[in-house]
Amino acid sequence: MYTVLIVEDEPLVRIGLKCSISWEKLNMNVIADVPNGRDALEVYHKSKPDLILTDIKMPVMDGMRLISAIRAEDNATKIIILTCFEEFDLAQKAIQLGVSNYILKMSMNPKDIEAVLSKVSDELKREREHFKQNPPINLDPGLVKENLFKQFIFYSLYSEQDFSLAVEQLNLRLSPQNIVLCALCVDQFSALQDKFKDRQGDIIRFAVINIIDEILTGFKRGEAFHEKEGRYILLLSFPDIKSQNDIQKLVQEILSRAGSAIETYVGGKVAFYRSSVCQTYASLPLMYDECLAAMEESRAKTRLIKPEIAEVITFIEKNYSRNISLTEAADNVEMSASYLSSLFKSETGQSFTDYLNMVRINRAKDILLNSRAKTYEVAEMAGYLDTSYFIRQFKKYTGMKPNDFRKLPYKRAEGSDRA
Repeated sequence: MYTVLIVEDEPLVRIGLKCSISWEKLNMNVIADVPNGRDALEVYHKSKPDLILTDIKMPVMDGMRLISAIRAEDNATKIIILTCFEEFDLAQKAIQLGVSNYILKMSMNPKDIEAVLSKVSDELKREREHFKQNPPINLDPGLVKENLFKQFIFYSLYSEQDFSLAVEQLNLRLSPQNIVLCALCVDQFSALQDKFKDRQGDIIRFAVINIIDEILTGFKRGEAFHEKEGRYILLLSFPDIKSQNDIQKLVQEILSRAGSAIETYVGGKVAFYRSSVCQTYASLPLMYDECLAAMEESRAKTRLIKPEIAEVITFIEKNYSRNISLTEAADNVEMSASYLSSLFKSETGQSFTDYLNMVRINRAKDILLNSRAKTYEVAEMAGYLDTSYFIRQFKKYTGMKPNDFRKLPYKRAEGSDRA
């Protein structure tokens, strides 16, 4: 038997509906009748009725707000509105919210009402029969979460608002305040597949995700998902921490524990690459690109043959904020400037100046996303004495001016690696 809730502020109308309709003949049972939307919402949450008959204009909470609240939670509950001629515009809006039908109070009679209810009863019967024949698939929550993150970060299939709503509905340990994205890479993945006789990598993926999730649960923050072979993404947020230093320390502790546990129980070396701290979900694609850039930079170092070039790169990363030169870098490794220039280009595929500019622009991007510094201040912190030159270089490397970059934190770098 289908359960029914009547919501109507006029007592006589409520009594009339309860007593004049042959509910049992319609295979229906009125479980409650209440005078306003607030009381109706309480009954809805406790009993989840199959059908709700509701007035539109009521005290405390009207019918439109009640319908909107219910539709935010489910689309299955049938709703019929009780309305007057002068409320017809509201009735049309209610229909757009997924109302099954409406009944005009001034002209309703038991026969007409039963005809409307009979249609709803038939709909409920068909839906239940379909449900029995086609039971819903119980989706793996981990897979649902993984698809949500991939579709938002890699393919932009969700708006920021829709993504935020999905995060709330899935009750994920995530917030857009002080958010950090980290890429976790497990080295020697093929060797691990051989070790576990795991041709598809499913065992390793399951083990790594469970280890990370257990650690994140212990810290009561963050989510993780598998991106591709040997690579996992961690999303960490710290809405309760104001100090950037404290955030970085906690990120390091989380990553250190995860890395140690994975190396102990799964094997292989683990490397982490982290983004800067951002304040919107819209920044996640850019933060992902930031991690990829750090990953590529690290791999470039490991490909070097010449330890002197690795030393020069370290010199650049430590001193980019001041006016360093090729000559100073060459003196640091006891080479001539011309020889270092040729060797650096041969080893890295970039000139010394281009590499220095890349490091400086990446630092400038970080400052723009995480501070309110003026353009000339950003230029100085990134190592540029001439603001105009900084703006030209920034546009050359990113395709936009610094202020435009700050306004559009979700804009992605071109040519990024994708899942």
